[in-house]
Amino acid sequence: MPGPTLLLLLACQDQGLTKYNSLPEADILSPEDGSGAVEGDTVALRGAVSDANDDPEDLTVTWYAGAATICEPTTPDEDGGTSCTWEADTSGDALRLEVTDPEGAADSASITVQVVPDEAPVVSIVAPTEDGAYFAGTLVELDAEVTDPESGPDELSATWTSDRDGTLDVSGVAADGHSRGAVDLSEGEHYLTFTATDPQGKTSTDTVIITVDPPDTAPECGILSPDDVTTVPAGTELVFTATATDIDEPAEALVVDWSSDRDGTLGTSTPASDGSLTFATDLLSRSEEHTSELQSPCNLVCRLLLEKK
Repeated sequence: MPGPTLLLLLACQDQGLTKYNSLPEADILSPEDGSGAVEGDTVALRGAVSDANDDPEDLTVTWYAGAATICEPTTPDEDGGTSCTWEADTSGDALRLEVTDPEGAADSASITVQVVPDEAPVVSIVAPTEDGAYFAGTLVELDAEVTDPESGPDELSATWTSDRDGTLDVSGVAADGHSRGAVDLSEGEHYLTFTATDPQGKTSTDTVIITVDPPDTAPECGILSPDDVTTVPAGTELVFTATATDIDEPAEALVVDWSSDRDGTLGTSTPASDGSLTFATDLLSRSEEHTSELQSPCNLVCRLLLEKK
């Protein structure tokens, strides 16, 4: 008779498998740690991230300056590259690149950039001046000097404006550091403003107030003596008396030129405050006839006919 059968029941427990998540890695490629920049410069930031468990498109990267986000969270490119731009400031905050994987594991890299404060341009209006004489219909010279410790003239922008005529057709800074031009301003008082701006956006201004008078009136002149058709011995010194006036200018500001149709320029003289003037010359050559001219700056001519024997 067969013997009894022993049944054995075995119980097994499935322990499962534990997945290990490696940390992502972040690295800032440029700029170098400790490099320099000028306040307001746009600095290009470039970095690289990777993860042994995840593809680049599954990672999230964020750029910070201190606690402030300078580039919002995004995914790196297919090679793990990431870029951002930062406007350099003098806060001293470290720049940081942070990467996070889908499981929330993170890594970061940081650098510091030495930022030099940007100085605003220094400007000075050379012309026009408040005490100058300016007339409608006559070009007014504009000239301003500009310097900047960090930027060359070609890097600066400049504008001229008038509270009466708006933006004027003069701009830019020449190689010698001057912004020059000439404009026809309308009649009346003008508050002129010159503004220079450097590449970082720092600006400086200078101003001047001028008055533009009605259109300039030509000066008047006249020879009082000697009389027309005057005869004198050769070699005699002739003394001329005359007047020269201008309703827009004091008489003493005028320049009077004397000339002969035969002997050319004889000399110059300046009127007194009442417009009177004298001029003496013995330079007239021997001739039967001279036409002597008194000429104002605006080319009004008064002639005297002389006979010299």
